[in-house]
Amino acid sequence: MIGYGDRRPDAGNMDEAAIWNAYAKNRNEHYREKLVLQYIPLVKYVIGRQLAHLPDHLSRDDLMSAGIVGLIDAVEKFNPELKVQFKTFAIPRVKGAILDELRSYDIIPRSIRMKMREVQQVMRSLEGKLGRGPYEEEIAVEMGLSVQEYRDLLRKLAPIRFLSLSHTLNNDADWELASSDAGPGLAADNEEVKQLLVEAIQNLDKNERLTIALYYYEKMTMKEIGMVLKVSESRVSQVHTQAILKLRSSIQSSIS
Repeated sequence: MIGYGDRRPDAGNMDEAAIWNAYAKNRNEHYREKLVLQYIPLVKYVIGRQLAHLPDHLSRDDLMSAGIVGLIDAVEKFNPELKVQFKTFAIPRVKGAILDELRSYDIIPRSIRMKMREVQQVMRSLEGKLGRGPYEEEIAVEMGLSVQEYRDLLRKLAPIRFLSLSHTLNNDADWELASSDAGPGLAADNEEVKQLLVEAIQNLDKNERLTIALYYYEKMTMKEIGMVLKVSESRVSQVHTQAILKLRSSIQSSIS
């Protein structure tokens, strides 16, 4: 940190706009620090949403420092004169920094990747036979699992939240974490794929559609969605994972 001697700038009595103006004017590190501290809740918000889809061995502390790096970058690059809310400007940068950090972890082991392919194959097969999206009971039976075993598997597959929807599963590059949040947590790279995504969402069951809408468009947390659906937070995560698997399966069937 740069020292200020005995005369550090006093931002204690300044409102947010005044601090931004002061920082934009002289790039004083003290003002930058005040802004970063003020917006720490943004980092916690982003991590809170991401953690619903991470393996059990990761925690908030693992990602907090990465999120703060993204926040500092956002503060340094933000221009108050653009009339854009800082929250709108900062969240994608915080999220991007966290996803960059996640790339250093083995988010999905190869054994889980193989199991994911198996689930999607079963989903496609059942959808072709039934003419609709299969229910979890039907998927479980087809896989030779109990419903609880199938739900346990969905919990392990939860990190697929970070995979790009528009890619197929033909090579390891498809398992890179997606930094875009354009669709339901998944990157839709062109208008054709976006249209296929809309159609696929319509084929989800009621709770899956509602979960997708509340999470990605209303920006509700898993806990809040659980209160709406009157189920546990973990159950919402399972419903979410199954919905994303169905969407990926539908998109892949349409473009293959």
